[in-house]
Amino acid sequence: MMDGIQEMAEAPAREEIVRLAIAAGVQRVYTLPGDLAYGLLTAFDRAGVPVVSCRSQASAVFAAAAENMATGRLSAIVIVTRGPAFANALAALSSVLDHGTPMVLISPGELQAETRERAFQGGVPLRLAEGADCAWCEVVETAALAPVVEDAVSGASGVACRSAVVMIDRTVLGETVAPAAARPVAPRSEPDREAAAQAITALVVAERPVVVVGHRARWSVGVDEIAEAARRLAAPVCTTGLATGFGGDALATVPVERSHATLAQADLVMLLGAPRDWSLRHGAGISPSASVIDLPGPGGPSGRDGDIRLSGPISPALAALVAGVKGPANAASPATHALPPHKPATLFGEIAAALAAEVPPNTAVVVDGSNQLINATRHVLPRATWARFTPGRSGHLGSGPGQAIGAALSGRFEQVILLSGDLSLGLALADLETMVRYALPIRILVDNNGGLGSGAVQTKGADPRIAANAPTDHAAIIRAMGGLAWTVTCMQDWPAARDALFSQSGPGVVDVRL
Repeated sequence: MMDGIQEMAEAPAREEIVRLAIAAGVQRVYTLPGDLAYGLLTAFDRAGVPVVSCRSQASAVFAAAAENMATGRLSAIVIVTRGPAFANALAALSSVLDHGTPMVLISPGELQAETRERAFQGGVPLRLAEGADCAWCEVVETAALAPVVEDAVSGASGVACRSAVVMIDRTVLGETVAPAAARPVAPRSEPDREAAAQAITALVVAERPVVVVGHRARWSVGVDEIAEAARRLAAPVCTTGLATGFGGDALATVPVERSHATLAQADLVMLLGAPRDWSLRHGAGISPSASVIDLPGPGGPSGRDGDIRLSGPISPALAALVAGVKGPANAASPATHALPPHKPATLFGEIAAALAAEVPPNTAVVVDGSNQLINATRHVLPRATWARFTPGRSGHLGSGPGQAIGAALSGRFEQVILLSGDLSLGLALADLETMVRYALPIRILVDNNGGLGSGAVQTKGADPRIAANAPTDHAAIIRAMGGLAWTVTCMQDWPAARDALFSQSGPGVVDVRL
């Protein structure tokens, strides 16, 4: 006993890491096992935390990010080892961080003199881009381990949603450490009263308000709260490209084709976790005369000069604004917009249009491909909330297989539909085997339009070998890995392939070929 407080006994370093992660709500670890990670992965496994082994570090990162996006909290972390493995994970992590997803990446390695003297591959091959909202921590002393790991997992799981990369010297993992001290609960932040008053005044006089929801809103406000605000304000709801379909059946949003015109006629725009980058066309659709109320959420970007900005969590700020607007409790629902006639230009587009009308309930939708594929699948929207996953603002092609794995394992969905270009799928093809190994209910539709040979255009035919494998048989590939597959060459083939794809329990591929 010390001053009336019982001291907690020291514990093996690996067990303390596991304890802190579980206390923060972590329920799964994604990895590609490496030599220095086995002991830590075994400690998680012994504690009952499932360890999912992917075929690349990048897919492990995308899988954890998708699970965290699906659950709306830090449900999964990533563990990879040093050198090239760490570098591959960071490349994917940079894209995920740009999407606003809270993440924790732990990497055991050599961080001391051995690395500096080039005796090992090294643990720090590159740093994340300047401005990334991510803590960068190196643990080389035993006493620092528990506080650093506790800061990392609590920061990513708390209201700040701040991600962290934690590099741990291998010598520390073999030691015993003192447990992290309990931290006081941070007081609930209140909206800035002056800014809230200005926002309420602007909302009261607005005649054509529009609400815009971005991907950062996922971590800071509920869909039901957004729906109530839109109803009370009689405001249509637009989305950024990354938040398309976030409301599922619970909240109707303005179709992508109508968003620009809807924003142009607004005299007030309220941004909820919606940064004015290219995902909102840099706000080009917003009239210069419109008032802009910016609720960026934790870690969100600043607004342009003259905006009314309420920092901190979106939920309490939005509640204060809605309460301050003297609108009737039964205000009329905002107008919805009918879709214009749409004639798909390709076979994959026709199949996507047919699928859009029959997406099963409780299904996640993952989209991974070029602008052409993104456009063709823009109306394939899930019926569940926050159930659509894309490559992110950095456009990291090849993220789809990992995202589909994470969405499938999140526990939120009965199945996952992955709509992928053939080049994008090729960038993470090995993780089809991961889907088969874990018998995941993932249904993949591949737009097999020769994307693997697209480099021939850039080289102007100077290297014909670059297109030699353009007509890849993706159906044959997953069959070789133990999965099921069907080939579709015309719309008449689709009904039978669709019924077979959705009737089986494990992963399957429909190879849509021109």
